[in-house]
Amino acid sequence: MVQTEQSLGKPPEREHAQHPRMNLELRKFQPTEYEKFAQIRTSVFPDHPLSAQELKSFDDNLDKTKYYLQRYSCFNKDNGEIVGLGDIGHMAWMFNPRRFLGRIYVGKDHQSRGVGQYLYDNMIRFLQT
Repeated sequence: MVQTEQSLGKPPEREHAQHPRMNLELRKFQPTEYEKFAQIRTSVFPDHPLSAQELKSFDDNLDKTKYYLQRYSCFNKDNGEIVGLGDIGHMAWMFNPRRFLGRIYVGKDHQSRGVGQYLYDNMIRFLQT
C-alpha cells in the first residue's frame, strides 16, 4: 500500500524554540570516555545496550593495520559535558577500503539542539582532509 502525505498526517513539530543551540566543541575520543559513550549509546538504543567494557574491547581488538576507526566526543563548551559522540570507520564485517560507516549518538536530553548536525558536519570535514 502506498501512503500519501495526506494519509501520513503532518509530521510533529520540532521543539527548537524550547531547546536553544549549544556552544559545542569536537575532540578526538579519549579512553576515559568509554563510560559516557556507553551511557549515551544505551539512551539511544535501550534494547541493545553495550557496556563501556564491551565498547573498549571492540576497539582494542580491531586490527588497526587494516581497519580505520576514529571516534569523536562532542562537548557542551559551557559546562564541559559530553553531549554526543560520533565515529567513522571501515565496516569490519563488509570490508572495502573505500567505504566508511559513520555513526552519531546524541544523548536523549540533548537532541534537537544541533548536536547531531554539528557532529555530522565536522566528521565529513575530517574525512575530506
